[in-house]
Amino acid sequence: IVPYINLGLAYSAQKMEGRGNRQSIFNFKQAIDFSIKYDQLHRLGFAYNGIAQAYINENNYDTARYYLQLSNEQSTQNDYRQLESSNYFLLSKLSFQEGNYSNAIQYLNHSQGLLKQLGDKNRIKNNYGLYAEIYAAQNLLDSAYYYQKWFSIMKDSIFNEELANNLANVQIATVEEQSQRKIADQQEANKRTRMGMLFLASILLLSIALIVVIF
Repeated sequence: IVPYINLGLAYSAQKMEGRGNRQSIFNFKQAIDFSIKYDQLHRLGFAYNGIAQAYINENNYDTARYYLQLSNEQSTQNDYRQLESSNYFLLSKLSFQEGNYSNAIQYLNHSQGLLKQLGDKNRIKNNYGLYAEIYAAQNLLDSAYYYQKWFSIMKDSIFNEELANNLANVQIATVEEQSQRKIADQQEANKRTRMGMLFLASILLLSIALIVVIF
């Protein structure tokens, strides 16, 4: 089930029309069928969300809305708030593309409220970007500029956090490598010391044996 969902997401992320998007829909339908067949109902919401995105890419808004409603039912039943926030983001995107800006803002507000509870910075950033697009389409430039500014701030913040985490991971890896090298050097030194002592002991034993023989 999960591989079909991942394949569907991969095709959908490329936003390809025609065969590519059909492949996305096919994989999500396979995931839905197997989720029901093998009683993996907790995965249904994610498959419904994914296929809705594929239908939005095809401008098939009625079908997309149908699957988003199903996904919302599943997210509510399972308390998947992140999935619910994604559903409302897609509903907002769908309403925006239909030119229903009022509904688009309402859906996006709902999504944003959930994401702030979860502290999901990356999705909050994406919401800011959609806010900016919706307000720009209405020629509300002050609001569009405000949200575009926050989108840029969040984007830079996330990039800097990722960069800091990567640098920290590199430093940790370097320290670990140095520690491993020190341990290996110490083990090699101990090995040489043991071999030296064995060599001296062998010479001593041979010397004693020689003295006994001569005596």
